[in-house]
Amino acid sequence: MTLRLPTILAAALLACAVSRPVLAQSVYTIYEDARKLATDDIAVTPKASSLVEASGGESSRFGALFGARVDVGIWRRADVSVAFDRFQLVGEQGGFNFMNAAVKVPIQPGRLAVFAPIGFAFGGGADVGQSVHLDPGVVYTRDLTKTIDLNPSARVIVPFCDGCEALVGFELGVGVHVAHPRMVARPTLGVLVNPRRSGAIWTFGGAVTMTMKRP
Repeated sequence: MTLRLPTILAAALLACAVSRPVLAQSVYTIYEDARKLATDDIAVTPKASSLVEASGGESSRFGALFGARVDVGIWRRADVSVAFDRFQLVGEQGGFNFMNAAVKVPIQPGRLAVFAPIGFAFGGGADVGQSVHLDPGVVYTRDLTKTIDLNPSARVIVPFCDGCEALVGFELGVGVHVAHPRMVARPTLGVLVNPRRSGAIWTFGGAVTMTMKRP
């Protein structure tokens, strides 16, 4: 049986405090590391994630996210980015579109950085005003070999909708620097939880970051 998103979220004890567009917007995966772009660089990251709800020992895939992010090294102390994603329900025509804008600031160059995306949903009947939220977080990068690094991250999802509760997201990403020195494959596992309730939303996906000089 195909479950509709509100039913899935209720089973996970998330929907009672989180609206459809806010939750769907929050389950995006950051596919980030702590490295900063050069001031004349631009990076494009196409990405895709599968979304699975887990509660009471059972799990069910309920949606997918497809999109891309563009990062620009505008300043030696910060990068900015803009991302677009499409959230699609499994087995249904319905879905939402999402936009994110973010800034990333290194704390320890190449090792630790903080980021702060702000996003909203639109289309598919989403209420733009009720879907706005801020996701401050931190990402750490550790080199495992010359071509592979580990990128754990954590963030807090702070929604601005009426009656919504904050969520917490964790990710474990791997950066694989492939043959081209400015191309990185990013398989990533993520989880989204409400600390006050049981259940979780898992994200499984991957991305490829391609960095180039700005025209």
